[in-house]
Amino acid sequence: DWEIKFWNGTDVIQLTDNVALDDDRPDIDKGSIVWRGFDGSDFDIYYYNGGVTERIIDNPFNDDLPIISNDNILWKSFEYDDLNGTWNWELYYARKKCTKKKCTDKKDTDKKCTKK
Repeated sequence: DWEIKFWNGTDVIQLTDNVALDDDRPDIDKGSIVWRGFDGSDFDIYYYNGGVTERIIDNPFNDDLPIISNDNILWKSFEYDDLNGTWNWELYYARKKCTKKKCTDKKDTDKKCTKK
């Protein structure tokens, strides 16, 4: 069971504590941390902003390799395409307090992400 811990300069803060569910591949920027965590059926992306931990995405696919810069989060998801009957890697983007957005969908009509 792998867990995510963070050294804030004074103390070690344990961000995850779940029995037999792995959390790994953390990335950190200015005190904000993202990682992938296994929820019992697949890997999802989690975010810690210095006080609160939240799940960024909860879907039936494996999400992987999260990176963060200035509260901009990018990760990839291995998804099944019902139309073509194939599995594909898709890129996703999220910004703190903003809706998740699929980056690789050319039909994306979402409005530009803005902080609230």
